Amino acid sequence: MLKELVAIGLMIGAGPLLSSQQTECPAISKSLPPPFSAWSDKPTPAENGEHLSLGEPKTVTLVPVDEITWLHTPERPPSPASFGGTLAFDIERAGKYSVAAGDGAWLDVAGSDGLVRSASHGHGPTCSGIRKIVEFQLEAGSYTLQISNSRNETVRLLVASN
Repeated sequence: MLKELVAIGLMIGAGPLLSSQQTECPAISKSLPPPFSAWSDKPTPAENGEHLSLGEPKTVTLVPVDEITWLHTPERPPSPASFGGTLAFDIERAGKYSVAAGDGAWLDVAGSDGLVRSASHGHGPTCSGIRKIVEFQLEAGSYTLQISNSRNETVRLLVASN
């Protein structure tokens, strides 16, 4: 009986601590900084292998990673039990471009010469729904966004010019 009372007391005492560590977000923020302002727009669906337009949020349906033919081997080896996909996009002007993702999938950008090294990476603004942002310095040309190691069968994405 004493053990149960101690356990209940610990849970009650930890309640305020646990709730203070979680951020309550009523909805996706409508006031995101450029280049992510379009993130709050309703995403349109996309399938593995489709072509992306810059600045348009997409909800991408992924496939098991063992079904993907990679343009270049991903930098982080895909977990056999994960999901991924490839999406093409074009860059008209050289510059910094960001890929925003709503979950923790691994993101590579592949060009004709191999993988492009990321310039930086981080998290999205609090309550934005953006879990991950990866920036790439890209020249004009055609690229493939390679998504791997997602635990989910869909991922929300946005590729945007900085």
